[in-house]
Amino acid sequence: MGGQTDADNESPNKEEDEEAAADKANVKRLDELASKLEMSVPLYYREDSTPPTLAASNFRALYDAARPANGRVYRIAELRRALANFCRACADHPRMGLDKARHEHFARTLGGNRNLNGRQLKRSLSSLAPQNALVAFAIRIWTSPRQWSGREFCSLLNQAIREDGTWDMDTLRYGVVLCRAINTVLNKGNQVARALSAWPDGPDATDAAGISDVANACFRGGGLRPSDRAFYAVGKKFRTGMFMASSFKRAVALEFMSRHGAGTRPVLWTIVLDERKCAHANLVERLTVVKGETEFLFPAYSTFTVEAADFGEQSEYHQVTLRAAQDNMEEAEDLPTAPWS
Repeated sequence: MGGQTDADNESPNKEEDEEAAADKANVKRLDELASKLEMSVPLYYREDSTPPTLAASNFRALYDAARPANGRVYRIAELRRALANFCRACADHPRMGLDKARHEHFARTLGGNRNLNGRQLKRSLSSLAPQNALVAFAIRIWTSPRQWSGREFCSLLNQAIREDGTWDMDTLRYGVVLCRAINTVLNKGNQVARALSAWPDGPDATDAAGISDVANACFRGGGLRPSDRAFYAVGKKFRTGMFMASSFKRAVALEFMSRHGAGTRPVLWTIVLDERKCAHANLVERLTVVKGETEFLFPAYSTFTVEAADFGEQSEYHQVTLRAAQDNMEEAEDLPTAPWS
């Protein structure tokens, strides 16, 4: 009988053990960085304060630190944990106005819909390859119409990004993990995003997924505060401090515009795209919980240039035309951040 070697004594799950240890170290680094950043942020966040540039933002620092170890993708269990912690942080946030008792229920049920509850979703995702499961989970929570005290997840995540941790660093600390998952769907540098991709090819598009009101353009409806109009001067290049959802359909944008908040004027954004040249945005219709919106989603801190702006007081709503950058990675990180979009 031959003697045992060191290899014989190794755990059969050595690779999994090493991965778990790397994950734990990554979480520890992220927690330490969040605590350090929390000590340096302003004590109060003012709605009229100048947002940080991407380069100077806590978002950028935490986003980089949240990169999964060894080039792998997040596991669903990690995303569920981040979602639960994010919802817990939102419940404690002094400005989100949420029912604290509901945060666990909201986090548990967010990934489901009328035909697929949270438990069923977990079973269905377990059969997918890791990156495909991540993509499905990320878009389900982003597009979910479920509400918590009248607010959807997408609204809460965008508020956390805009505030950049100045009210509650934990909302940003856990939010960046979810942002990374969503961005996997948007970044056309990876195979999964390319497989889901569709382009606004106009009303006569041969691919049904690419049918749009206007070729190489999409629309966004919302509200704009009077104090923010001056920012959108023609020729201004900027980044958005939040995810920016748009639609291939003008009617969808007008519907969202009708919900504009108090103290704002309705605004219709037309986003012009260089033909098939936008590396960081994607159509999420194939995975969305809410079908028919043809949502074309841009990640947080995307770059745009103002091409036209009509703020006439006599018109029914403001109209602003933006041109999307071809690749966010090629744009300066110290561009000004829009106060709202």
